[in-house]
Amino acid sequence: RVFSEVPMYSHYPFKPMSLPYDFGALEPCLCRQTISVHYNCHYLKYVEKLNDALKGYPNYWSESLFCLLSQPEKIPSDVRTAVVNNGGGVLNHQFYFNSMTPCRREIPENLRRKLEKSFVSVEKFEKCFIDAGMSVFGSGYAALVADKSGRLKIITFPKQDTSYLSDCIPLVVCDVWEHAYYLQFHSDREAYLCAFVKLINWKWAAEQLSQTR
Repeated sequence: RVFSEVPMYSHYPFKPMSLPYDFGALEPCLCRQTISVHYNCHYLKYVEKLNDALKGYPNYWSESLFCLLSQPEKIPSDVRTAVVNNGGGVLNHQFYFNSMTPCRREIPENLRRKLEKSFVSVEKFEKCFIDAGMSVFGSGYAALVADKSGRLKIITFPKQDTSYLSDCIPLVVCDVWEHAYYLQFHSDREAYLCAFVKLINWKWAAEQLSQTR
């Protein structure tokens, strides 16, 4: 699988991804302050805490983040929660940042056909995606994913869960924690989701879809 800069198979010490755009590049949909605070104050903290959790456990330094998260029972119990929560925060945020682009392009034809097969039209997909994001109680994510055969569906998951990776490849991931939108949209999550769907990086999504069979 190829997940752009997402460190599925990288090892300790984990390094933060570089944003593929400037902090202000997503305006007016998402403002500079929102992206800057999200990246610098939330995402980087997950990377820092993940490395802190593992620094005293050299036996696990050669394990990829995917292996750690897919076999949490093998992580020492005293740091398991920290590794799972912060590791999930690293992966989910990197899927999220890669899911957006300031350069809106046409949806690649293969992906468009799959969207239309699953949701009738791109417009109906967007409505279903917004509805899914609105349905998340508290903190979590909405995501367009492909199963191993390439079939598309929308899922939601709480907090920094990554259990969906066992059988799905994320194509579009939207963070609906309040820190993702509160500075700009306050409590209006729906307005944020409507802005998000205008930023979807369909090129990146199609690249992830190409890893299915």
